[in-house]
Amino acid sequence: MKKFLSILLSALLLTSALPVTAFAAEAEETVSAAESEAVGTEAQTYTDGDYSFIILDDGTAQITKYAGNEAELTVPAYIGAAVPVTQIGSDAFKENESIKKLTISEGITTIGGFAFYKCHGIQEISFASTVTDIGGYAFNGCTGLTSVFLPPAVKTTGDKMGYHFLAGTAVTGIYIPTTVTSSDEPFAQADSLVSFVFGAGITAIPDDMFEKCNTISSITIPSTVAKIGKDAFANMGALESIEIPDTVTELGANAFSKNKILGSVKIGSGVTKLPDFLFAGCTGLTQIDVPETVSEFGYEVFNNCTNLTGVTLHEGLVNFGSKAFAGSGITGITIPASVTKGDFPFDGCSQLRTVSFADGVNKLLTGMFYNSGLESVVIPEGVTTVPSMAFNTCESLTSVSFPSTLKTIGDTAFMRCTSLEEIDIPSNVETIAASAFYLDSALKTCTLHEGLKNIGDRAFRDT
Repeated sequence: MKKFLSILLSALLLTSALPVTAFAAEAEETVSAAESEAVGTEAQTYTDGDYSFIILDDGTAQITKYAGNEAELTVPAYIGAAVPVTQIGSDAFKENESIKKLTISEGITTIGGFAFYKCHGIQEISFASTVTDIGGYAFNGCTGLTSVFLPPAVKTTGDKMGYHFLAGTAVTGIYIPTTVTSSDEPFAQADSLVSFVFGAGITAIPDDMFEKCNTISSITIPSTVAKIGKDAFANMGALESIEIPDTVTELGANAFSKNKILGSVKIGSGVTKLPDFLFAGCTGLTQIDVPETVSEFGYEVFNNCTNLTGVTLHEGLVNFGSKAFAGSGITGITIPASVTKGDFPFDGCSQLRTVSFADGVNKLLTGMFYNSGLESVVIPEGVTTVPSMAFNTCESLTSVSFPSTLKTIGDTAFMRCTSLEEIDIPSNVETIAASAFYLDSALKTCTLHEGLKNIGDRAFRDT
């Protein structure tokens, strides 16, 4: 590196009499005596006209500062003594008020964070086809900017696709290349953005791509997409509808969460798992039909969907995950016979009044209707155990019908069911576990039968 800089410095001194041209390979570089003494310092800064730059480890240049006032500016491909420019550094053009038309020269691959931050005059940008990385806030606050066409080579911006990099601009439409592989809320606070176009053949929508983009009301996901990343469409203030095509086989956690006015959702047949928090907090959602292909839920998939009153489930669903519909507005539900795993799926569903079980159901889940508004239940024949906390804190529950196949009532299974007045425990029941009916303050009549072997601590205390 030191040898390279020595050669570069010699070349700069030899060419000091030549005229300065931003694009010429023979461009002049004036190096001060102090700079000469500092050759070999890794972060040494050089100047060429209005530009300051450093030499990177690969021998190319990064522009670190522009002090000019050109209205139509082309960021040079070469600087100094024929040094190729590959990077525009962070803050390099920050708050420049003169630039109106900007051209990024071929060969430049990286635009750093805040590079053109609050350049209010920029109205037009022409990107080099070589640009692959655009940093966070790169064009944030460019209030005169109305359109951006990202080059087809763009993959990521910095570590992600530019965090808020169009925030505060007047951009109304955006093209998203197929090469983009990661992002970090790039369109958040881009409050004029109303349309976008995906590159032909795009197969994946990266994490966080449209998170907090508050101006898009509907999205058409191309039929080429197989994967939607986590938080990809989360917390979009205007999103009203979404259709997931059948080609999508993988959904990321929180992909559509916190969309408060999202009212129409169609899930494609390629989806087999609904991941954690997929639609959590979608308070505008009223109906959902979970496809037959879905066999597994993650954690709190529909948590706090307070207006979700209608849910259709199909045979083939095996795992409810944990707290799948916790805090939702469900009023009634039919449980498929295929469901055998999960816990607390309807925790806190205060509007849930009725439940029915498909033919063949023989298993209830831990905490299945915990703290719900369930008023009555007929537990189907074939069920042998009411598991722990299954109906705990169902304070509106007034009627329970037990199956003849029942053998065990788990601990706290009906604890704090304060409206339950009468129960008849079937003759096949052998165990009533601890606190099973504890704090059932309205319970006056309980019929037990021969065959009962074990009654746990506090099973009927305070009834």
